[in-house]
Amino acid sequence: MIDEAYQQVEECRRRERAEPDRHLEELGAALFQLSALLTGVPDRFPELDGVLAEAVEVYRRLVRARKPEGLPGLALALDQRARLMGISGRPAEARELAVEAVGHFRRLADDDPDAALALLATALSNLGYHLAELGLHHEALERLREAVTVCRCLAARNPAEGEPELASALVALGVNLGAMGRREEAIEVLRDAIERHRRLADADLDEGLVALFRVPQPGSLNATPHESGLSDRWVALFALARELTALGHADEVQSCLGEATAHYRQLIRIRPDLHTYMLALARRYGFTITDDGHIGLPTPPVAPDLLARVQELNSQALQFSRDGSHGLAVSTARDAVELCREAVRAGPGMTFALARSLHNLSLVESWGGKQSDALASSDEAVRLCRRTLVAAPDLVRPLLAEALDALAGRLSALGRPAESLVAAEECVALYRQLAEADPTSKLPSLARVLNSLSIRLTENERHQDSLAAVQEVVALYRRLRADGAADPDPHLLGLLHALANLALRLARVGRDDEVLAPAMEAIDLLSDPGPYQDPDFLHASNNIAGLVETLTWLGQYLTYLGHRREGRVVTRATKRLARRAR
Repeated sequence: MIDEAYQQVEECRRRERAEPDRHLEELGAALFQLSALLTGVPDRFPELDGVLAEAVEVYRRLVRARKPEGLPGLALALDQRARLMGISGRPAEARELAVEAVGHFRRLADDDPDAALALLATALSNLGYHLAELGLHHEALERLREAVTVCRCLAARNPAEGEPELASALVALGVNLGAMGRREEAIEVLRDAIERHRRLADADLDEGLVALFRVPQPGSLNATPHESGLSDRWVALFALARELTALGHADEVQSCLGEATAHYRQLIRIRPDLHTYMLALARRYGFTITDDGHIGLPTPPVAPDLLARVQELNSQALQFSRDGSHGLAVSTARDAVELCREAVRAGPGMTFALARSLHNLSLVESWGGKQSDALASSDEAVRLCRRTLVAAPDLVRPLLAEALDALAGRLSALGRPAESLVAAEECVALYRQLAEADPTSKLPSLARVLNSLSIRLTENERHQDSLAAVQEVVALYRRLRADGAADPDPHLLGLLHALANLALRLARVGRDDEVLAPAMEAIDLLSDPGPYQDPDFLHASNNIAGLVETLTWLGQYLTYLGHRREGRVVTRATKRLARRAR
């Protein structure tokens, strides 16, 4: 059939060459027919990309000629090619095409809602997935919420068409909310989606199960349209189980997995060819499928020698960075990541080690000034932590908190304050849980990330909230220093940052008469030789450059407020710190 479709396309091309612009509609239809057949053959996806690219150009010509078929065909061709690029791991290109497709579908829906609303909703969901794959979760959330709104409108006009689309859009929204750490919202949306899918299920279960299978959502798995993709209901069950596990709702998790197991066993009798794809999806969400079809938490073995080698490489990378050899640190960390990737291809046992290695890679990339690379590594580390949280929450939760802190810093450095704040707030929430269970080891981390949250709040113009956060930080560090007597003081640097930040926040909200005290307390701490006795005090991870910048501003501000002597003291101490940091 593919050969015949190619012959039809070639015949249409021949006619178009003989009579330009007279046979574009026929050529576009033939290209769509060929693309539908190629979609079922993953090995021929490069051909499919070329066919869809030609279809885009054909329909652009029809749009320029003001033909009625032009705009709908162009929107569909763009959307289909965007899906293919998403599946093929090209989310940036997919996003560009998907944005254009959504724009065209909006115009079509304005002119004929009955014909185009469902297509607009699907295109919005697809765009949301591409944005999420690029780490643009806030933008993705906007598009996915819009898709749900469109589907509600469609369901009100035409329930038979709109209800399935609404259930699908809710799954997409719930998955993205979970990826952003907004678990309670995700659970509510996913429950709604699952209930709608249950109501939509066909009375003939076997037929209904097959009918539920859809083209895979772009970027959701490295799967192909030929493998059909898992039903939205399946995705929703896995996503819901993951979020419930993170919140400790074990009974409901087992109910979700029991429902997923029942569907799997029934479906695999009808479509045994889908086993590989379904196993990959289960692994993505942190689950496994046993030989008898039971879905549950994995207990994969990890090769101790390989794990030891990965840990050694990670330790070396961090040490190289501390020594100032940033290039060597990055290359060593990448070696650890690649070892883990190779192991994960054979099974999920090294997924946590991969997440840890990616987090370490993001750190050394950031310390070496490679912020864009660091963002990509941090984002992948966070996504992997979310997937493995179900299998080992006590092990993964601390790493997820660390990775979110790093992600917030990278997003802030690259000018994305709203997304940075979301990551920082989730990070603090996790560290509060961890500190409640283990205050001795986790309170210092809570204080540190609270100070970062204060800065993120300021970047989002939430100055009173920022002040409240840093006041809590200062109180925590005072408590930690009072409880310990280590030399060098492990909390001195944290208190320095917090006091300088507190002085800034007080100035920002107009409480000028309170700025002097924390600023001078910071300088008193800095004047002590204690900080410089710590060999790691001046490392890039401690953000001495940021401390210097803050203290420089405070010295000038104190002078402006009439505290000239104190301003000079702050300026001299800051210059001394800056010289040592060079």
